[in-house]
This record gives sequence, C-alpha cells and structure tokens, in this order.
Amino acid sequence: MSNDTNSDLCYLEAGQVTGPCGGLEGVTLSTETDEALGTLDGVVIDPSERRIRYFVVHRRGWLRSHRYLLSADRPTQITKDRRKLRLPVEPGELTSCQEFDAESIPKFSDEHLLTALFCNTPKGEAADAA
Repeated sequence: MSNDTNSDLCYLEAGQVTGPCGGLEGVTLSTETDEALGTLDGVVIDPSERRIRYFVVHRRGWLRSHRYLLSADRPTQITKDRRKLRLPVEPGELTSCQEFDAESIPKFSDEHLLTALFCNTPKGEAADAA
C-alpha cells in the first residue's frame, strides 16, 4: 500500500458486500489449483475510483490469526457455487503481503458512500475519456 494514501481508502466487511454473484460473507480464497489461501474478511476500496484495491484475507495460524492485504489488481474467478474465489497467486505469496491494520484504514462510512456516488469522474476514467 505504499503508493496509496490511506485517507482515500476504506474497509468494507465481506458481509456487507453484495453483487451479481451474491454476498461475499464466508467466501474462501484459493489459488488457481485450489490450494487454500484463507477466507475473505473484507475488501479495501477506493471510493473515488469506485473499485476494490485489496482483498483482506483471513488466515488462521498455529498460535494466532493473520489478515493480509492481497492486491485485487489480478483476474479473479468465482466458482459455480459462488463460495470460492480463485486467484492467480502462489500459496506462499500471501505471507509476503502486508498485514491488514484495521487502525490505519477507516471503515466504510456515509461519507465514503457520497464520494463513490457523486465523485465527478473516477481517476482512471478521466484519462480514458481524453
């Protein structure tokens, strides 16, 4: 997240995310070869760009659990039963990702919603329109 300013990002719990494939609560993440990565705890979004920046992956360890930030800038496939997301990552890649710090990224709020709804143009679309 070194290129991002945390003030632009916010956290949204998986149970609050719904889309064409249904809700994301309880969804597991795996590699393309079905090796388990963990469960989807939530997503970190950039409201002004109207896009997901990171998946927050909950992984249980022997002594404690970890939540990692996995970049959402990669193709993702959802299984037919809509309970698993497959990502093009290696199993060991997750532990090299930055850990999610709930204190550094605010939860999604009404202000973030207004930004997403009324932002003139998402940053990425401004360049495309020119």
